[in-house]
Amino acid sequence: MAMRSCDACGKDVTRAVSLMRGRLVFCNRECRKARSRPPVKCLGCGDFFPRDPIQPARIYCTWECFKKSRHVSEVCSVCKITFDSYLSESRRRKVNGGVACCSRACRNVHTSLLLGGDGSWVAGGAYEKKPSRPGWRKTRLEYLKSVGQTCEGCGDQTTVINVHHLHPTSDGGSLHSFDNLMAVCRDCHQNMHAQLREGAFDCYFEAVEWEARHAIA
Repeated sequence: MAMRSCDACGKDVTRAVSLMRGRLVFCNRECRKARSRPPVKCLGCGDFFPRDPIQPARIYCTWECFKKSRHVSEVCSVCKITFDSYLSESRRRKVNGGVACCSRACRNVHTSLLLGGDGSWVAGGAYEKKPSRPGWRKTRLEYLKSVGQTCEGCGDQTTVINVHHLHPTSDGGSLHSFDNLMAVCRDCHQNMHAQLREGAFDCYFEAVEWEARHAIA
């Protein structure tokens, strides 16, 4: 038998010589645990917690500390408000050269300024959902059946027929009245909308005069 100090607490321990050759010596099981399982420093809060033998690679003391580590505080580039962002998104922005925005509204304002706009933004914009028009499909099919597959603007027969509202519905025109409808080909439809953008509005389509004025073949 021989005496040796405990490798954990330093207390003298008496053991057989064969049991101390090239081995660590501990006075009890608690000292063995303290040496083989040292406490781990939490990467979230910085406190030490005992190492779990079932999950030895665990580096966060609680689930809350882990969730907090996935977030980072950033300043919005538009409104200058500090907000919490996901760490993965923050890293992606740095790689791609993006900017931090706290909300979709601020993102749209930044995009407007980036594209040369004044920073103003209207909900929906060019991609705003169009209002529903109940019964329009049925009215369109009935009108095309009544006039056939001939363009009422140029007289050509085509399989691509559009139904145009002479008086725009956005300006109070009737959606279902046949008197406000006209079956036209794609080219005539584009010409008619070009006339409306210029401020012209008639109850008939002056295709020849419009094409001559704009030198369209």
